[in-house]
Amino acid sequence: MNSLWRVLPSGLGTWGQMALSLTTPAVRPRPRTGPIPRRRPAVTGVPGKSPSDPPTGIKWTPSRRATGSVLVTAPLGSTLLALGSGAANIRISSSAKDTDLGLTISEVRPDGQEKLVAIGVQRASMRHTDPSRSTSVKPAYTLDRHEYLDGSTVDVPVQILPIGHVFKKGSRLRLSIHAVGGDSERWAFDSVDPSGGSTVNTVHLGGARPSSLTLTTLDRSTAGFRGLDCPSMGMPCRTYEKNSNGG
Repeated sequence: MNSLWRVLPSGLGTWGQMALSLTTPAVRPRPRTGPIPRRRPAVTGVPGKSPSDPPTGIKWTPSRRATGSVLVTAPLGSTLLALGSGAANIRISSSAKDTDLGLTISEVRPDGQEKLVAIGVQRASMRHTDPSRSTSVKPAYTLDRHEYLDGSTVDVPVQILPIGHVFKKGSRLRLSIHAVGGDSERWAFDSVDPSGGSTVNTVHLGGARPSSLTLTTLDRSTAGFRGLDCPSMGMPCRTYEKNSNGG
């Protein structure tokens, strides 16, 4: 874990970046996100009308055990305030010439509940970025070409939608890599992945250039913050279940 810090003149606090290199114990094989379905089941339930009116009857389906690569940190030693953009760099190889990656960031709470925090989606063939305009948390996609997959390992930058969330001390940060969709009751995706799960993606972890996740953080006191209800508006919860790769 690396941290880069600079002090803002606004006095809000100290902004930084938390970078996680995604590694796995040598005894485990490289996790696979496949064969993957075309999309995951949408969240179901009755949305609340306001942040103080949480949704009811929520069903947020986890990735099927054989169709997602899931990683989870150790319990946090201190409270973490994530505020702003984030990005992941996922190294994959695929059996298909194109595939869609869906990423879910969630908080695994000490009470055994898992809470949705943020998502990211990216089509592998549209991964090209402009290095002069990109940052570690904002990949600048050019969207002017298709770079199709040929079975070799490539880096796919994935933009994480802006986050405003307090990960409480003792919670764990979880990153799930899987088919697109499944984290919203309103949004769906028309994926290039065929129905039937014929695409097999391999996520490559560790090594000289590991897959990684970078979040924008703010060093500011969160004393007295009790956390949002679980679930809350737009942030469903479910009972935490380990994935087959242990995450």
